[in-house]
Amino acid sequence: MSAVIHFSASEVAILNDYIDQLFANLKEGLAEHDVNNVTLPNLSLRLDNNGQLNLTNGVLRDITSLTRDGDVEVTYSNDNNILVLILPIRFDDIKCK
Repeated sequence: MSAVIHFSASEVAILNDYIDQLFANLKEGLAEHDVNNVTLPNLSLRLDNNGQLNLTNGVLRDITSLTRDGDVEVTYSNDNNILVLILPIRFDDIKCK
């Protein structure tokens, strides 16, 4: 599976079908290798008003419920040579511990 996109100016490409197939292949591979849990790295976020959120020892469970949740867009601007990928995802059934 491959996707080749040629941009001639500032353009947007929608890659829904490609990403849907990619996710289907990913889910199949995860199921074949019995990989359904992912250990998350520790994360510390600064919040407004001097707050802080610390996430530690995270495990993401049931990752095979990953699906696309909107249009996947790739935008390229020749003006500033920036490529932007918008990939909205969701997990239909996810458990965190």
